[in-house]
Amino acid sequence: MNASLPTVLFDWTPTVLPMVEESVSDHQTETGDESPTRWELLVAAVTSLWAVWILATADTVVWSWVLAGFVVFAVGIGLGASSPVGQRFGAWFRAIGVVGRGAVVVLVATVIWGVLAGSVLPVAATAGFGAGGLLGIGAVVVATLLR
Repeated sequence: MNASLPTVLFDWTPTVLPMVEESVSDHQTETGDESPTRWELLVAAVTSLWAVWILATADTVVWSWVLAGFVVFAVGIGLGASSPVGQRFGAWFRAIGVVGRGAVVVLVATVIWGVLAGSVLPVAATAGFGAGGLLGIGAVVVATLLR
């Protein structure tokens, strides 16, 4: 049974990942359309709902940290992505493929979790910053859609 486990886990990769990669990263280059894809809209909706849930269920919300997270993430993925450094990073991020991007996201999340675990910042502040960031991502996607 263990011998067939890798086949079961990775057999779908050659067929599914290229479709996801094409629908997300090649959408803008092939069509010239910079509007969000359905996948990006789904991610924005889920992250925004998650942020609202975090804020609604939190014992304490530090709204200044929510605002700071919103601004930092919105500027980072909006104006920051349009800068020369942001464009180079975006090109590299797309070039490493879906698996590479997943590995980078997991690595960054692990580093952030490790830093926060050893941090003296209050949980309410860091949760507020994260929730604000998720709302910032949703706002940029909606602004791009309405543009």
